Amino acid sequence: MNFSDLNMNLIASSPRMSTFRDYVLTPGKNGQEAPVDRLPRAEQHLELSERINRAASRLYFWDSQIAGSFWPAVALVEVLVRNAMNDELCDYFDIDHEDGWHTLVMNGEDSISSSEEGNQLKSKYILLTRKDYRAFEQKLSEIKRKRPSSAISGDYFVGKVSLGMWLSLLNNGDSGPGRGYLNYEQTLWEPCLVEAFPNYQGKRSQLRNELNQFAKLRNRIAHHEHLLGRHNFNSDADNLVSIASYIDEDVAEVIRQNNRFRSVIAQQQDFLDGLTVL
Repeated sequence: MNFSDLNMNLIASSPRMSTFRDYVLTPGKNGQEAPVDRLPRAEQHLELSERINRAASRLYFWDSQIAGSFWPAVALVEVLVRNAMNDELCDYFDIDHEDGWHTLVMNGEDSISSSEEGNQLKSKYILLTRKDYRAFEQKLSEIKRKRPSSAISGDYFVGKVSLGMWLSLLNNGDSGPGRGYLNYEQTLWEPCLVEAFPNYQGKRSQLRNELNQFAKLRNRIAHHEHLLGRHNFNSDADNLVSIASYIDEDVAEVIRQNNRFRSVIAQQQDFLDGLTVL
């Protein structure tokens, strides 16, 4: 079967293909022609609508291949991040991994009556701002609903809670007057979570930005969303490897040596030429 004979209505939704049709009309960076104008010369005589459909369909599969090339490393780095952070939280707050640090989380805004009390408790409990605590409680409730008859162990919690929950522990917290016990820089990062990233030398805020970039890529792939809005896939690849290296250089090297990121990224023209689909 010829690639152009594929019925895209059975493969992708109309809104999704509409997005790709818009994209193929957009010129690239540095004066690069729009994808619709980069089809093979033999197809340039076709009506514009047909060229748009062909270019959109081909880039749909290119986009899927990019997602597929990233996913194994994305999954590996996500597990690496959460396990490293989990180890340090359990060690610092002196709680068994089986019990889990989630049993030590408190609403630091509504449960603490004074800065003195907060300062006494900050090394024994994980004190969160009201906003972060509510998000934590919501996630924990979702996990409990899926396992109503059993206690939530630390290992189970780690495996089920979302990446966003882990990243929230790298937020600023609240550094207002008398709120030092809610300043995550002082209560979580400096005494604890910095050790989860032993090869990282920068600021917490910069690491948080890098992890946010990683999380956005991860979420788009996991939710089967297109990646067309990401302007620099090579930056995503570099960022992913960097995060791995902050925790374990050996893991980062495995990703460097065994990924397909750049080869697939460079195949856009092959897909536009109809030379490959999968």
